Amino acid sequence: MDSTTCPAPEVSVIISVQNEAQRIVRVIQEARRVSPSTEVIVVCSGMTDHTPKRALEQGAKVIEAVPTLGQDVGRAIGAFFARGDIMLFIDADCLVPASKLRQYVDEVKKGWDVVLNASTGCRYNGTVTQVRRLLNHIVGRPDLAGSSLTTVPHAMSRQAAERIGFEDLAVPPRALVKAALQGLAITRVCPINTARLNNSRAGRNDRAVDLELSDHADAIATCLRERGERAGFYDHERHRDLLLVPPQLHLRTVYSQMMRGTTGGDWRVVRKAKQKTQRKTGPKTRRPR
Repeated sequence: MDSTTCPAPEVSVIISVQNEAQRIVRVIQEARRVSPSTEVIVVCSGMTDHTPKRALEQGAKVIEAVPTLGQDVGRAIGAFFARGDIMLFIDADCLVPASKLRQYVDEVKKGWDVVLNASTGCRYNGTVTQVRRLLNHIVGRPDLAGSSLTTVPHAMSRQAAERIGFEDLAVPPRALVKAALQGLAITRVCPINTARLNNSRAGRNDRAVDLELSDHADAIATCLRERGERAGFYDHERHRDLLLVPPQLHLRTVYSQMMRGTTGGDWRVVRKAKQKTQRKTGPKTRRPR
């Protein structure tokens, strides 16, 4: 029967993989235990082994691309083709028990739009955790600490994915900014340190850090476009407009800023008032040297 005529599943589990033939069977089996109504979507790219064949044998829906897509793009593609009301994103390079994965699904059922992994552990270094915390603070969610859509597992409702936009899901930090700025309900549960569960990516640290830093730079730029200069943060009493006047007038302008409370004008008003006073009283005389 055509999948388009079948009843929509409750949960779509999306797995983006590259050469995971040794683990994909167990990962799919564990994913199916998340809900009685579950579809598993495996997005394969850059394959040189039998991962697609083994995923098909387990009844998964397989989307295969010849070029290497990267984990984030693969997840975005899987989300686009998903039919479930809840989307759960996992990796095939670490096996997470269904009992833990189910907690993410349950939180979406309770009404949360986006559910993040509460673990702030990172396989790279402290720089990534710090930049994640910075982004969450900028969007007004410091309570999310170092949690990120870059880290799996995470889950979201179909409505949340549609509001964020499937294209933006390919850049997880940007997707999180979109979710926060739109006021979606975001929480974090069940800390799972996938870095401890998986050591297969050793040697990719520098590339991974560079990629995540650039993704967060993109996300901060998105926040600035949406919220305006300084992302809505207070600039205190720094009068940056002083830098826009000719250099020879800087001192007069600074003096004007100090006088605005009493004169209500800028340096030109102060100068005109001073000239008017001199016309009335006459110029000051100087002592001969």
